[in-house]
Formats: sequence, structure tokens, C-alpha cells
Amino acid sequence: MQSQIGNVFAFWDDDDHFRIAEFLGEWKAAFTAFRVYGNQDVCPLLDKYSPRHVDLFKSLRLPSAKSDIARLLLLYELGGLYIDCHFGLRSRAGVVDIFRKLEEGLEMVVVDRDRTIAPRPIDEYYFINGVIFARPGCRLLLMCALQALANLECHRTFERLWGHTYYHVAMLSGPSVLTSMLLDSRYVTRSLRTKIRPDYAAKIAVIPEESIPMVRNVHSSYRLDGQHWSERQLKEKLFEE
Repeated sequence: MQSQIGNVFAFWDDDDHFRIAEFLGEWKAAFTAFRVYGNQDVCPLLDKYSPRHVDLFKSLRLPSAKSDIARLLLLYELGGLYIDCHFGLRSRAGVVDIFRKLEEGLEMVVVDRDRTIAPRPIDEYYFINGVIFARPGCRLLLMCALQALANLECHRTFERLWGHTYYHVAMLSGPSVLTSMLLDSRYVTRSLRTKIRPDYAAKIAVIPEESIPMVRNVHSSYRLDGQHWSERQLKEKLFEE
């Protein structure tokens, strides 16, 4: 397998990177090939893997939903590390150590959300999608992308019928999709969510967010008041007319 070390990237729904310049500078200093991908990079992948959803992607109003789809398709196509634009770097060596897990045969390394942020039983997983390591061609990533697109397509139908209809981006296309697709549904109950699906049990490593070599919300100055997806989804439709 071609080494994925250094293939680190993010997604930004704008050609102007001024608002994420600090984030970009920090990660590019550590990984010289670091790149921020945009819509123009994602649409050809949609055309390749799910062409009927190209227009759906273009009509999404919330950048977070676009980013959810983008990271899955880019990781499936390219492999490497996807990182959200608010994450700061703790340790370059720590990132390289996780990359080596992929070189040793794993297909994906996922992060279990910090339990101080989301308290839950010790035997319950909740994967985040702001940090994902993966080898190119990891089928589960494409499955997640297609499921998220199907969820979004269903919600677009609701909006066309009834206008603004309650939705939650994290449930439609975000971390909840990743979590549900990685776990064996036979074991997902209120008390037990720890069984990774059997066809991927030996191909995936789970690490707690508390121990990853990056930290959330270091670069948050790009956020505008009232524009976070969790606020916008309460009053805005997810799709343009």
C-alpha cells in the first residue's frame, strides 16, 4: 500500500480561505502536503459514485451537511486523515503513529467522542466524524456516504411537501450515520452499543477522543454568530428551492 502519512486534508465550502487561515497555517506547517478541498473537488466524486445526487449536494444550504458528504467521499477516494477546521494539532508524531496503524493493515481508525462532552454508559460508543483516518477504498466509507445521501434525499422530499420540517444534520448525514453504520445492529440497544459490525471488527481501531493528538475548538474564530448548523437548522430549510 502506498503510504498515507502526510495525506491530511479538510473541506471548506468557499474558495476564500481567509477565515481559516490560522488553521490552515498550523496544519500545513506540520504536513506540507496539507490541502483544503472544496465543492469543485467533491462534485466529480459524486458524479462517479452517485451521479443522481450531484444536484442534491449543490442545493444544500448548510456547509456542515456538504462537509459530511465530502469527507466520506474524499477519504474513500484518497485515503489519509480528514480533520475539521476547528481542530488544533497537539502532536505531529501522534498523527504519524496513527497513520502507521493503517500501514499495518487497518482500513480505518475512528474516534469515540469525549465522554466529558457527551456522558454515556462506559459500554456505549458515539463516533465523531471530525477526525477520521482511513485507507483509500474503504468500502464502509462509501456505504456511509450513500446512506447519508439517501437520508438527505428523503428530507428534501419532506421540504418540498411541507416546507421547513424539523431535522438534525448530525442525524441525517453526520456522526450518527458513521456510528450506526459501524456498529452491528443486532447489538445496538439502550445498554450495549460496543459490537463493531463483524465484517469490519478486525479492520477498524477505535480510540478515545481524550487521547488523540489533536484537540477540538482551537480554531473557532471563523464561526459567525447565529451561523452554526445547530442554530440554522432550527429556522432554515436544509435545501435551496
